[in-house]
Amino acid sequence: MTTNFQNSRFVFLLYCVATILLLGAQGTSSAAADQICDPCTKLNVDVIPPPATKPMPLDSVKDRDPELFKQIQAKVTDPRYTGELGNITISTHDKDGRVNGCVFLQNVPYWESGPAAQALVDVNRELAKRGKKLEADPLNGAGRTLGQEESIAWRNSGIHAKVGKSNHGFGNAIDFKLDPDPNAKQQVWDDPFVNATLHAHGWRQGDTWGPIKNDEHHWSFVGPGPAVDGPPPSP
Repeated sequence: MTTNFQNSRFVFLLYCVATILLLGAQGTSSAAADQICDPCTKLNVDVIPPPATKPMPLDSVKDRDPELFKQIQAKVTDPRYTGELGNITISTHDKDGRVNGCVFLQNVPYWESGPAAQALVDVNRELAKRGKKLEADPLNGAGRTLGQEESIAWRNSGIHAKVGKSNHGFGNAIDFKLDPDPNAKQQVWDDPFVNATLHAHGWRQGDTWGPIKNDEHHWSFVGPGPAVDGPPPSP
């Protein structure tokens, strides 16, 4: 397991930049802005434009994607879409069922459990009144299938829970999008109003024991009702 999310993220970005420069030196016709690093192959691929339509916030996963619903229904309460699209990785397996790689998919609708999705929509509704908005990380940033969890473990990408144990798999976690400036002193959730609004709607930074070092963009839903950081109070 990688013990430093920021360092692994920096190395990954550095690899992507180097690959883009190499392709440019070779006279490729694709502009760097039109490509993205495939985290499974570490190669650059063309960016696929988003579809003309996407699920609306709080649309039912069961109604729109029955196959996805079958994968997650045992763990996720009334899964609902968040209204965002993101990129995901899904594990592949050998003939014996062992994970042997992953595939990269673009423009996949993000989802969460119904209560978490509703709370997220409510948070952004409040933030919009002040011209603010929270967005999920563009890679595996919201609810995750078992295949997504396996792919993250296979890639050994950043800090992650044991496969099958992540709050993401229950649709009760989100990784918020980081400031693109690696030298940024604050992230969007550090804004006092944003932070207070998240907590008021049942979101807290980190998991059971509070914020996670080097994975500060990970937030978990513990609502309905206000959330408190840190371990739960003693009975």
